[in-house]
Amino acid sequence: MAAYRYHITRMHSLPLDPDKKQKEWKTIQTIAKNNNFPQQLLQKLNRQIQHKVSHKKPEKKDDKIWKMSRVMLKTYRGF
Repeated sequence: MAAYRYHITRMHSLPLDPDKKQKEWKTIQTIAKNNNFPQQLLQKLNRQIQHKVSHKKPEKKDDKIWKMSRVMLKTYRGF
């Protein structure tokens, strides 16, 4: 299941034109069929990932600074 999730997420994240995205989806479906993976589960996973990728909130600049300062603080405390 993790491998299918990875490949579907990759398919939706890469800047592919519609034809290549469709070819990638068919390849994933073929691999799943050859491994007796349920097609309904694969389609559900695709819908969930597609929804998540298309509704992803942009990260605020302040969030990035806070994350970086927390990592730096942890590193500093380690010395």
